[in-house]
Amino acid sequence: MYNTGELARKAGCKAAAVRYYERLGLLDEPAFIDAGRPRYVNNHIQQLALILKARSLGFSLEDIRELLHVFDQKKDSSSENIAIILSQINEKIAELKILKDLINQIVPT
Repeated sequence: MYNTGELARKAGCKAAAVRYYERLGLLDEPAFIDAGRPRYVNNHIQQLALILKARSLGFSLEDIRELLHVFDQKKDSSSENIAIILSQINEKIAELKILKDLINQIVPT
């Protein structure tokens, strides 16, 4: 189990980001033990890593919420929801390839 600072370090962010994503309901609520202090588990590290990676790739908070929902409800997720998420990922990949091509035109490798 990890405290807020340890979780933040393991995920590569600041403790304020942990609390922010928790307030938004993107990060599962931790158990509260040790005089009411939050204690996180490995699942929280995985959730936070997914949130941070998706944010760095330009996904909106709503997109991330849906992504997390799909991962949480693997068995109940409709193939339509998964297809939508995969489509969004493919769009981001296409946008990044365009950006890469533009940069290569400006500064040839």
